[in-house]
Amino acid sequence: MCAKLGRWRCRDCTLAIPLCRGCMRTTHLHIPLHRIEYWVGTHFRAAMLCEVGCYLMVGHRDGVSHCESLRANAAALDLLEQRYDDLAALNDTEDPLLGGDSNAPSTEPFTSTKTSSQIPRQNDLRHNIVRIVHHNGIHHLALLTCACRGLENICLDLMYRRLVVTSFVNHRTLFTADVLDYFRLVNLELKGSAYQFFQLLRRLTLPMAPQEAPNLYHELRRLSRLWRWLKKRKWGGEGHISETHGEAVRPPLVPFCPACPQPERNIPKNWKWSIIKWVYRRYFVIDGNFKVDHVRQKHAALDMWLSRGRGMMPDPDIYASFLKSAVERSTKAPCETHFRAIEQALLASKACDITGVVAAACARHGCYAPGSLCNLFKSEQQKNADFALLQAISTTNVDPAQGVMIMYDIACQYCIHLRARIGHLLPEGLEIDRAIGLFHVHGHKDQCFFRYSPSFIPKSGKVAGEILESLWSILNHIAPSTRTTTLGHRAEILDDHTSDSNRKKGLGMGK
Repeated sequence: MCAKLGRWRCRDCTLAIPLCRGCMRTTHLHIPLHRIEYWVGTHFRAAMLCEVGCYLMVGHRDGVSHCESLRANAAALDLLEQRYDDLAALNDTEDPLLGGDSNAPSTEPFTSTKTSSQIPRQNDLRHNIVRIVHHNGIHHLALLTCACRGLENICLDLMYRRLVVTSFVNHRTLFTADVLDYFRLVNLELKGSAYQFFQLLRRLTLPMAPQEAPNLYHELRRLSRLWRWLKKRKWGGEGHISETHGEAVRPPLVPFCPACPQPERNIPKNWKWSIIKWVYRRYFVIDGNFKVDHVRQKHAALDMWLSRGRGMMPDPDIYASFLKSAVERSTKAPCETHFRAIEQALLASKACDITGVVAAACARHGCYAPGSLCNLFKSEQQKNADFALLQAISTTNVDPAQGVMIMYDIACQYCIHLRARIGHLLPEGLEIDRAIGLFHVHGHKDQCFFRYSPSFIPKSGKVAGEILESLWSILNHIAPSTRTTTLGHRAEILDDHTSDSNRKKGLGMGK
């Protein structure tokens, strides 16, 4: 460190001390996304590293990091900033307040901050000054890139350095991978929306004048969708799959239960000859949720889908085709008990195009079945639950020899014509038992209790059949954020939250 008067202080460095302009720049050239402050006579105001001449130099993504032209530009910029350092040192005088005199005059008002409108679009050497959104706020830095290999390679060079552009044509705004990952975790764990998260970033950027920070909410919302989709494809191993394979042969990009018995995955190859084959039976619980609805949008035709049928929600076209040809058979429950799902089966909403969702999950561990989170359009109808069941059987590798038990709140009514409705779509030879969860079964008459309670079904073990109720209580917290989004964006958010639920359950099974 030099002997010059220090007026700059870093808020993100541990045990930071005031530094001069030149020392602040040299110590932060490789950590350019720290927040700094500048002493104005009576207080420290929020400042940016671009004020001390810091810049972001992005080289090529292959072995040759910095070509000669890029090094020459950086050297010229360093020389210019050193001259500014000398000028700043000449104008600096001893500050009495830094020495302890509290009566020193103030040179700037208390609310003085450097707003984005005061930052030029280019520096003195005509390098573009870009906005970089990080988890600690919005930064402005001069961007030094090399276009010797074409402008189209600059985006890839930035991505290699974990910087994501909001436009592939005009690189004025960048988001770091850290802030996109951080927002995803905030959304998953705290159920925070993109609007709330960006309001937080604006307050971190300019605490005394957050409204002066640039409003990049729409950029965050669009880019977070792309980032979520890229992460899912990466986790699915699609970086090693050729584009010629086509979407039809690609499996869902969401995890399922690692504990449920699945042939060729986690059970012995000779399981069919086991004398205790009942331990390989599959248990699914089906239930509807009327909290996760969706308000009808004016410009639904402009919706852009990134994931169609690759997550927990099915392909909307395939689902619509099934519903169009499906037959709804309204049958009175044998126990003559009234249920909300039956009474509202044909009710629709004028304000909402989607009135809720119905899903299937493994009844023992509570993991959502891929492709089984289906939208409800006229409340909870049989054909919606039928499609969820078919998807659960198809995507979770059910073998007909295993057998399936369906646990549903209205199983006494739902299973009467199940074979007539979807028997031709079920795997040949699949035996299906039915049960009612241990909580809802007490709302039925006694005959249903003895017929459908899992406690009286041989070889069913101890299973409550109500685990989706606890999953709904968690998913309902994100419902306000998805109520007015586009349908494609809504599907991606629900996919992310339900798959994250499965992932956390898998991580906790080893305890």
